[in-house]
Amino acid sequence: MSPFSEADSSSQALRIISIIGISVSIICLLVTCVVHLCLWKRVRNDRTTRLMNLCTALLLSYIIFLAGVDRTESSIACAAIAAVLQYIYLVVFSIMLVEGVEIAVTLLVVFKTKSRTKLLLILAWVIPAMIVGISLGVTKLNGYGTENFCWLSVSNGVIWAFVGPALVIIFFNIICLFIVIRTMFQLTAVKSKKTSEKVRTSLWSLCVLVPITGISWILGIFYVNDSFYFIQYIFAILNGLQGFFIFLFHCLLNKQVKNAYKLHARKKSATYLSTNPTSKDERNTKSKENISSAEDASTRDIRNDWKHEILQESFPQSQVQYGSSLGMFNKGSMRKSAPFSSQSRDQLISDSSMS
Repeated sequence: MSPFSEADSSSQALRIISIIGISVSIICLLVTCVVHLCLWKRVRNDRTTRLMNLCTALLLSYIIFLAGVDRTESSIACAAIAAVLQYIYLVVFSIMLVEGVEIAVTLLVVFKTKSRTKLLLILAWVIPAMIVGISLGVTKLNGYGTENFCWLSVSNGVIWAFVGPALVIIFFNIICLFIVIRTMFQLTAVKSKKTSEKVRTSLWSLCVLVPITGISWILGIFYVNDSFYFIQYIFAILNGLQGFFIFLFHCLLNKQVKNAYKLHARKKSATYLSTNPTSKDERNTKSKENISSAEDASTRDIRNDWKHEILQESFPQSQVQYGSSLGMFNKGSMRKSAPFSSQSRDQLISDSSMS
C-alpha cells in the first residue's frame, strides 16, 4: 500500500502482488545475509556493515507486514502492530539516509576521513524509536490502526509522523544520486565513451543505488486519488521487490562478493590439496595463487566501493583515470594528472635511449 493513502482493501490483485513480491524479497535478503556472513572476513567493511543493517531492517519490516498488517480484530493489538511497523520502516529509511550521507561525504570530501558508520547506524536505530514515542505520546494511540489495516491513519494526519521524515530522506538521497551521476561523467573514462555506453553506465549506477537509497518510495506521492490507481501496483512491485534488487546488484553481481567467493573456494581447494598426496610444485603454485589473490583483495580502496560497483560492468578498472578531484567544491585545488599508459611508457623508454 502507498504510505500516503490507504490502499483499496477490496483489491485482491494488489494484495497478491504485494505478498508475492515481499515473499521473494524475504528469500533474497536471507540469501544475501547468509552469503555475506559466510564471506564476512573477506567482505567486511563499512559498506557491507550498512548493507547488513539494511537487510535486517527490511527483513523485519517484511515479516511484520505480512504477519500483522491486516490483524484488525483487536484495536490494542492493531495499534501496537502499527507502531512497530512505523518504527521499523523509519529504521529502514534512516539506514538509507546513512547510505546517502556516506555517498555525499565520499564525493564532496577530498581527503579520507574517520569512519562514522558505527555512530550513524546506532542513531539510525535509536532516533526512530524517539519519533514513535513522541507520536504515541501526542496521539495517545488515536490514529494507530484503521478499519482495514494496522497502519497509521491518513484521515487525522498521524500518517505524517512517518511520511514527513521519509520524504526528507528521499529528497536528500535524490540529490545525492544526481551528484553521483554528475561526478561520474567527469571521469576521464566516461568522457571518452560513446553516448550509448554513457547511458549504460548511468543505468547501472541507478540499479546499484536506488535499492539502497529508497528513491522508488517517491511513487507514493503520486497516488493522490483513485484515478491514479495504477501507481499503487507500480509501487507494490518496486518496493515489494526491493530485497530482490539488493540481492541482485549487491550480492549476485557484486564484484567484491564474487572475488571473495573465489578466494574462499581457492583456500578450500588448497586445504584439500594439503591433506591429499600431490606434487610439491603443484602445491606451491596453488599457494602462490592464493597469496596473490589475497593481496589483490586486501589492496582495494574500501572507501570508493560505490565507484567500483557503478563502473565495474561498463569499464575495466585500468581505463578509469581521474582527471580531476572528486571534491565537487574543491575544483582547482588539485592538478590534473596525465594518464600514464603503455604507449607513454614505451615513448619514455625510447626518448631515454636516444638521449
